[in-house]
Amino acid sequence: MCPPSFQLEVRQDAKEVQNDVRALEHGLDADLPISARLLREMHAVLMQGVRGRSRAPGELRRSQNWIGPAGTRRRDGTFVPAPPGLMLEQALRLKHPEIYAAQQEGAPAHVPPSLPRGLP
Repeated sequence: MCPPSFQLEVRQDAKEVQNDVRALEHGLDADLPISARLLREMHAVLMQGVRGRSRAPGELRRSQNWIGPAGTRRRDGTFVPAPPGLMLEQALRLKHPEIYAAQQEGAPAHVPPSLPRGLP
């Protein structure tokens, strides 16, 4: 039989996977375009009842984070996302790719339309 701590960890992992599905379904079912608002709503669903639930669910982060093995410094992280100050800019790229592209030096002549809202 597994130790209780292992069983608790498995249940927590299962809850996180359930939230992954619930957040994705929320995004697909929402009557909203891909936007910072929709991403914040999805993040709030994602964080319900799991690790990190008290760390401002549904809000853009205010400090830099990274992914890597325990004890890894940011500069050595496996993945280091955009700094918090650029999060709004990244959201703008999702909502209005044509505006973002036009602001960039050497922007392409044609910018593809927004991402599709659902899967076939």
